[in-house]
Amino acid sequence: MVHSGGGRLAIEISVTTFNVDAGSTLKVYEGSSESDSGLIGDYNNANVMGQITSQTSSVFIKWTNSASNKFKATWRKVAIVCCSSVKIQSSSIPATMYSSMMVTFTEDGEINNRPIYKAGKYWIAVKSVSAGFVPSWVASTTDFAEPGSGSALMFGQSQAPKCPTAVASWSFFSQTSGAIEDDATLKVVCDVTCDADPPAAPADSTSDWDLTSKGVGTVVAYSCTSGDKKYAKCEADGQWSPSTVPACGDPGTVVVTAPPTTCTEAFTEGKSLSGKVEKTVTLVQTLEACWAHCSSTTGCKFINYFHVSSDRETPVEMEEDDLERAVELEESELELKVEDRKKKPSKKPSKKPSKKPSKKPSKKPSKKPSKKPSKKPSVKPGKKPSKKPSKKPSKKPSKKPSKKPSKKPGKKPGGGKPTVKPSEGDCQLLSSKGKTTSKAGVTSGRGC
Repeated sequence: MVHSGGGRLAIEISVTTFNVDAGSTLKVYEGSSESDSGLIGDYNNANVMGQITSQTSSVFIKWTNSASNKFKATWRKVAIVCCSSVKIQSSSIPATMYSSMMVTFTEDGEINNRPIYKAGKYWIAVKSVSAGFVPSWVASTTDFAEPGSGSALMFGQSQAPKCPTAVASWSFFSQTSGAIEDDATLKVVCDVTCDADPPAAPADSTSDWDLTSKGVGTVVAYSCTSGDKKYAKCEADGQWSPSTVPACGDPGTVVVTAPPTTCTEAFTEGKSLSGKVEKTVTLVQTLEACWAHCSSTTGCKFINYFHVSSDRETPVEMEEDDLERAVELEESELELKVEDRKKKPSKKPSKKPSKKPSKKPSKKPSKKPSKKPSKKPSVKPGKKPSKKPSKKPSKKPSKKPSKKPSKKPGKKPGGGKPTVKPSEGDCQLLSSKGKTTSKAGVTSGRGC
């Protein structure tokens, strides 16, 4: 696995040597594991791997070598830049059912740290969700929802990457069946092109450019006679990178852009770090996003990230009303807990007021009951009740029951700093590193 060390960085891999026969397997995936939905490409000599750029901060490579095959590549970190204009495409049912949405959308604003794209009344954005739910890209209309809503016509099947063009698969609401249906051809693509032709080929090299392709993401390969390979790519800003292709060099001389030598990335799954927690950020969806919070926080050096369970993803079929009911349920559970806490303190006040008023009247009521039994004999009938009968009885019963029950029951529900257990999606930002303990569902350490 190759990891860029930050949620705002992607991975660019450039192959310099490639010889993989059909019996071997070289597969590249988005993310940190093998997943068909995140497959970037399946490569061999019939489909040679050149230069690829991920849409997220991690790339997973599966290499199964059944013979003397080999490939050699360099990699570097590059910034994730979303296109200023995108377009929805489909060659299936949505193309006719939602033909008015198969147009160019331009970037206009931001929500949930992601761009909003608009085309008239239609929009593409990441929906806002409650704790425990996973956000995703959706496409909808202002006829019944605004950006940030989950009420939509099209639904991205991923955990909200930085750009909608990185969503691996989409589904749509069928006006015919009334159900959510998948469409493998439905996607969001960049609608930006490079105006200029790609850079000229350096000496002793040939270019594979087809003389027409200049859309964002187009990669032109330059093969040197020495066996070396160079690449140029049309970037999201409409410019070729690099603008000038370097001269051909020895294929064995490879310049690798590696992480800075002053930083060693070290994340460990199933481990939790103790130390000084400067801040806890909630509702964080990925490890990369957690480290991004640390990178932008002064003094943060390490993190504990409590993963969001995959089985808690928001079903694509969930409508806005369902989400509201889920929120209402959480609120009712909270109210129930508060009521329980209010009941518990009532135990202690009932004990202490009953003891002290009952003890003192029991000691001396029999000695002088004849003097003034009608004026509160339950307090202290033997000690001059005629002078201040109303003060002393009112002080002792009122002071002790009011002081002690009010302090002790009041501390447990609201006083002090109770220990709060971290929940899924919590990102603890640590300024110092202590002991390491085993803990399921946690990844700890530091990035670059």
